[in-house]
Amino acid sequence: MCNLKKCPICELNYIADDQECCEVCNPKNNDKLISTYEEMYESKRQEKFDEYKKRRKSMQEFYSIRYGR
Repeated sequence: MCNLKKCPICELNYIADDQECCEVCNPKNNDKLISTYEEMYESKRQEKFDEYKKRRKSMQEFYSIRYGR
């Protein structure tokens, strides 16, 4: 049975004695997490922007009909 110790970086997660840091603090995983969140953020941002453009276009059409512009 292996002994556990706290991660020296975050001091939250427990790791085996032979590991340097936990999976969360591991620099190899950090790049993956950051890129995943960036992709998710960009996709949500693009969806909101598309929705805004549709709403704006419909309001422009509404005002052009209503006020004859």
